[in-house]
Amino acid sequence: LAYHYHVLPLRYLIVVQDPRSQTDATFLFNRWRRQGMTVVEWHDADFWKLRGNGNHVNNLTNNPQLLQLQPISDSAPLQTKRDRHRGRQKYFYRSCLVALQQINRTWTTLHDSDEYLTYNHAGGDDYAAWEARRQQQQQHQRESHARHSPPDRLKPRATAAPPTTAQPGELLRYIRREAAAGVPYYQTPCIGVPRLAF
Repeated sequence: LAYHYHVLPLRYLIVVQDPRSQTDATFLFNRWRRQGMTVVEWHDADFWKLRGNGNHVNNLTNNPQLLQLQPISDSAPLQTKRDRHRGRQKYFYRSCLVALQQINRTWTTLHDSDEYLTYNHAGGDDYAAWEARRQQQQQHQRESHARHSPPDRLKPRATAAPPTTAQPGELLRYIRREAAAGVPYYQTPCIGVPRLAF
């Protein structure tokens, strides 16, 4: 929370805890509430519901009935646990997006508590040097009649330095600046972000 509070800036959070969690994070969220963040805690009953015809619906439709999730034992196969997590996450994300839209939130990010939204590219902090080396390699490959060349990558505009985590709220300001400058990647309402494992 501290990272996204600083970098984005995150000030409104809808969160659901894993029902298998053995600790309650409310005490942690209360610390952020005292900092001025709005934290809305949901439970499965807030988004995991059925309509009368048996179809899943979000938490904002009329006459939903709670879908009773059967507990999964600790000894259940990993795939069973993974399927439950992904299904539950899908319904939470959908309900969360609907709720945020209804209160006119202008942006959102969806991720787990162990994921961080950051600006990242193959060149690290020295994009210009990396791009120059890449161009040299491509030229060498063309001269050597190589079959494949590295794909084009999203790169910062020459007049816009990539954001830094040192400035509060800089990541969102950067995205907005790039969108205002007409960078095609930022012209859609949903921006896909590659998932990188470290």
